[in-house]
Amino acid sequence: MWDTPPTSVWQDIVELAGGTTALTERADTHLDQGHPLQALHLVDIVLAHTPDDPAALRVKRGALESLLEQSGRENFSEVQWLEQAIKAATPEESQ
Repeated sequence: MWDTPPTSVWQDIVELAGGTTALTERADTHLDQGHPLQALHLVDIVLAHTPDDPAALRVKRGALESLLEQSGRENFSEVQWLEQAIKAATPEESQ
């Protein structure tokens, strides 16, 4: 319906937060509280700004691993997607 996606204001959010650290910390808090989807939304903003941010990648991996665990590994497509996303969020030297 609208031709302007939510991603168009992500840079504004980073600036208003004073950088990516606050967003990553809040994402980590969501993850600790059992809210992996909220964590993913926030780290997506961070990673759009700084794709190799190690703290954001760590939170993203944790959130994806949490979703994989919650899935019960019942949906093959979902499991495959999550496993590939986890691999993509893992630095080469850690694989």
